[in-house]
Amino acid sequence: AIEDTIGDGLKVNGGENIIIRGVRVEWTNGYSTDNGAYGIYPVQTTNVLVENTVAIGASDAGIYVGQSRNVIVRNNRRRCLRQCGDQQYRRHPGLQHAQPAPAGLWHARL
Repeated sequence: AIEDTIGDGLKVNGGENIIIRGVRVEWTNGYSTDNGAYGIYPVQTTNVLVENTVAIGASDAGIYVGQSRNVIVRNNRRRCLRQCGDQQYRRHPGLQHAQPAPAGLWHARL
């Protein structure tokens, strides 16, 4: 687990053939605008798999994929950050990406 980082939780800046699996990134005091923007943040990467991760408390997005190619993001969760009813976990709203994405992005390649 990665907890209470200053800035982004897990950032991979540049690289190829990366697997991020089974990682939990959390700001343990819950959501705050002072928390890092992104829980899991692969940027300028190629051939990336992000799966079975949990992101809790990021100030912007649980997972943000930036300027990357051939990325699969699947079976991930993020804890609700702002008011979102009784759900503790939701799929997809915690994911952002820098390039246009097809429908069903959560289980699709970018």
